[in-house]
Amino acid sequence: MPFEFETVKNTKVVSSKGRDFILRAGKLFDGKGKTAVKDRDILIRGGRIAETGKRGAFDALGLEVMDCSGSFVMPGLIEAHLHLSGMHTQEKYSRYFENKDVRLIRALNHAEELLAHGFTTVRELGAKGRGIGIREGIAKGLCHGPRILTSIEFLSPSGGHGDWPIFPYDFVKETSMRSVLVDGVDECVKAVRLLLREGADFVKIVTATGGFGQVYETMKFRPCFNMAEITAMSNEAHEQGKKIASHVVGHVGAMNAINGGIDTLEHCFFNFDQHPEVLDAIVKKGLTVVPTMSIIKWFGEYEEQTGRPDAAARFYRNVQMHGKFVKAAWEAGVPIACGTDENGMHGTGRCPEEYVSLVEAGLPEYAVLQGATSVAAATLGLENETGSIEAGKVADILVLNKNPLDDISVLRFKESVDCVIQG
Repeated sequence: MPFEFETVKNTKVVSSKGRDFILRAGKLFDGKGKTAVKDRDILIRGGRIAETGKRGAFDALGLEVMDCSGSFVMPGLIEAHLHLSGMHTQEKYSRYFENKDVRLIRALNHAEELLAHGFTTVRELGAKGRGIGIREGIAKGLCHGPRILTSIEFLSPSGGHGDWPIFPYDFVKETSMRSVLVDGVDECVKAVRLLLREGADFVKIVTATGGFGQVYETMKFRPCFNMAEITAMSNEAHEQGKKIASHVVGHVGAMNAINGGIDTLEHCFFNFDQHPEVLDAIVKKGLTVVPTMSIIKWFGEYEEQTGRPDAAARFYRNVQMHGKFVKAAWEAGVPIACGTDENGMHGTGRCPEEYVSLVEAGLPEYAVLQGATSVAAATLGLENETGSIEAGKVADILVLNKNPLDDISVLRFKESVDCVIQG
């Protein structure tokens, strides 16, 4: 049966589900190692990887061969932190008061763009319910996009990061315009249960509030949920077999998340020079960090474009200082999963820029590729399904015409993608 490619945003996409074939790779990076292996074949049966071997190892089976012998083959990319919100502007009123159907269409366009860039799985951390609709549409074959895990919404206390104080409180709470506002253990637990009832794949909360653009040496953040609330939400999520992630800024918020049973620390932005004990606690607990360096950089770009060079300079410095922590965390053995906090407002299709920022921070290219594949898969709880090219895994595969181990920046360009295979 000949391969039937579909074109999504000018990228060739092929489904491997329900078919048997051999993918012939010029260089194969399995998602776990440090180097790529030359001249390997991947035997794919019914959308899953059956076996890998030397070139020609499976020729006797008489299966069709997808010849990628001149290409770099790796697992499909996994984006561990984004929002399919359909937002496109930072302007406070237009950001939230736009036709919901228009935002849904824009979010679907975002999902298609992600697939075209090679992302076969994404973790969506709250988009006013759009993530779950797109998730189901893709799963049913109604539209194109990556596999989506979504929190549906994120949870914040009144006055916390998910509140929006420029509007009346009653309106913000009743509409859940930015997040679901909950206070006290009982409300927190009920909200977790309701989101999981609605089909959330995991839970997301916030443990501190404050901007990323503060002066690094004097930054101050106000903690959000108290320890009783954080622990109650973590326990409820875990009792229902789900992971819980937290937006973490400031050393107090970080320690509250670490001690409260949170599984993944999103952003994890704090003054590392003044509070090295936070990293020690992360290592001791064995937690994963999703540093999202990109969003801090993009805020700097926004300030630069709006004529505020001093604010832009603070953001750019914070990227460098955050990178210092990220490198130290990786060297200490902390799993670093790649995520950007991309939400459409800074342009879609920019997720691979995180890889460049991580390399600039001092991580080697192989570690970044692991963070975008096998480490990210483990972060999402999908380590038995995807994230690496090995027997039993779903055939989520990215075929590139350039080698990102030599230059990680090639992943920024859609032109580097030969095709995307979805299992």
